[in-house]
Amino acid sequence: MRNGTDYNILVDIPEEAHRCSDNRVYVVVQKRYFKEHKYNKDEREWIGKAVNEHQMHPNNTFKLRYPELLKSVPHLNVPVYVKQVGMYAAALAIGERSGLYQDLISSLGPRMANLVMDYATYSIITKSNVLKDFETEMSNRMLFLGEPYSDSWINEQFNKTITDNQLQAFKYAWMKHFTTEELSNVWLCIDGSNDNCEVDIDEAEPGKAKSHKNIDVISFLYAVTEDGTPVTSQIYRGSRVDSQALKEMITILAGYSIKPKGFILDRGFCDENCIQYLMAEHYDYVIMMKENINGYKELRAKYQDKIRLKWKYALGHGYFGITDKVQLFKQSPLTSDVAFIWDGKNGTERIDYLIDGLMEFIETAEKEIQNGKEPKVPGKYKDLISINAKGESWEIVVHDGVIQNEIDGKGYHGLITSRAMSAKEANNIYDLRDCSEKQYSLMKTQLGDAVFRAHNMHRIAVREMVAFTASIIRHDLMLICRNAKPCIDTNLAIKELKLINMNLIGNNRYMIIHNQNKRQKFILQQLGVTEKSLDHIAKYETDRFNQKTVYPIQSISENSKENTSDDKKEKSDAEDKKGKERVDAVKRHPGRPKGSKNKTKIMKENRKPGRPKGSKNKLKK
Repeated sequence: MRNGTDYNILVDIPEEAHRCSDNRVYVVVQKRYFKEHKYNKDEREWIGKAVNEHQMHPNNTFKLRYPELLKSVPHLNVPVYVKQVGMYAAALAIGERSGLYQDLISSLGPRMANLVMDYATYSIITKSNVLKDFETEMSNRMLFLGEPYSDSWINEQFNKTITDNQLQAFKYAWMKHFTTEELSNVWLCIDGSNDNCEVDIDEAEPGKAKSHKNIDVISFLYAVTEDGTPVTSQIYRGSRVDSQALKEMITILAGYSIKPKGFILDRGFCDENCIQYLMAEHYDYVIMMKENINGYKELRAKYQDKIRLKWKYALGHGYFGITDKVQLFKQSPLTSDVAFIWDGKNGTERIDYLIDGLMEFIETAEKEIQNGKEPKVPGKYKDLISINAKGESWEIVVHDGVIQNEIDGKGYHGLITSRAMSAKEANNIYDLRDCSEKQYSLMKTQLGDAVFRAHNMHRIAVREMVAFTASIIRHDLMLICRNAKPCIDTNLAIKELKLINMNLIGNNRYMIIHNQNKRQKFILQQLGVTEKSLDHIAKYETDRFNQKTVYPIQSISENSKENTSDDKKEKSDAEDKKGKERVDAVKRHPGRPKGSKNKTKIMKENRKPGRPKGSKNKLKK
């Protein structure tokens, strides 16, 4: 049952109900005690949203629990007179052009595919996956599913309707769009994260959390092309090592004949098992080195002063580098070609940030000591500064040598390569991650900023699939904006699309007023959305508004499949009428008409004995 809030009704808040800080209202059904966590937790039912201390807008749960309170309440049915349609049109156009929408439909069915498209669009607009604001944020927007449903209803659908098998079917359907030919000259970037899991689920296990907290984590991997196009993703247990997850992802890619030019990996994959696996499978790769491994320490000691600001090792654009072959890990004989590089711009910025931060902390610490308070050293400075007791006061001890060593090391990085290549080539390949880094950042934001708040692994997997869907839509939009002249900021494009409206005319028909500005027209044109497309969308919404049966699979342009049942009946009647007219118009004589199977037989001429002229048995000269 839909559990949406009815904003057309105001009721009194029941005495036993509680109001949250975000104005959601709930009643406690029962209290439960969790032994493992040693705390009580209320089992709640959400009944609506408060507008003040005494009144609220009810939802369907309220209507079922308190039917008597609704009898004397006047009901208002005020339609949405202005609907924002731009982001819907953009998502639909991209979904059709890329095959994304069709993949969702074939994997999840039309209804759930439409819900995922709505949730993905919401994630792009808000840069969040928190559903509690979905109903409010999407209340005046054109939606695939028709109406803005409540967060509890959406979660229920994701939990009970979509299966794990369907999620896998969607990912495999999307991968089929990529072929060996398309990716054979493309580097594939793979990245991942270990996110906090705030609830107790079996798959959450101890691991290296992104937040650095001692908490169970769930991990995930993303693979995108060098221009940021999403290829695949996967969720896995927090205790699983990166090499196992990487092997699984690459094996699945290979199973769909996806073999890229090579893999670009960050320092999280600087692991002996990962490197040996890639070597054994003969893949090209460039991997960022961890700063605490033997190979990096050896290169820094040998080349730090040699390459810094030296013309001989200049690579251009502020980079200086050299190549060598080193033993990567202290406890392993594994050796590899490595490019050791100093990034002048990055190094200078990091040095400025470190020095300014240290000076600001020292100044603050001195004031605290003067006020009789012991300063607390932030974790990032614990090796650089100490606070020691001195009589009844404290003193600040600055470790100059350690700080100078930290400053000297800023801007350096090492790149492990699968084969011998120049420092410039290795650095240029790794720089291809710039586009993918933006994608990773957006995906992680849409997953909840390093924290999974879903209550089971299935819901986490669904949210991850929605984030992946949103990343595909946003990436296509980003490419359009990037190729525009002059270039358009993607966030600005989203803002412009949000401002494209349709109006309810005469209380029964939605209509697009074609008064878009130059930038809006350009973005729509690049997406393949014409004035006719917008008019078609308005007609579709008009049919829904007038409670006509509409075809659930939507299209950016008119399609015979999208005819309503009334339209189909009218069309069928018209075709029958035309057919009858054609039959009546033809006056046939008795017997078969000319051109039928009973053709008049043509008598063949009598042939003389022997082969005719031109046959194989030619006369010999």
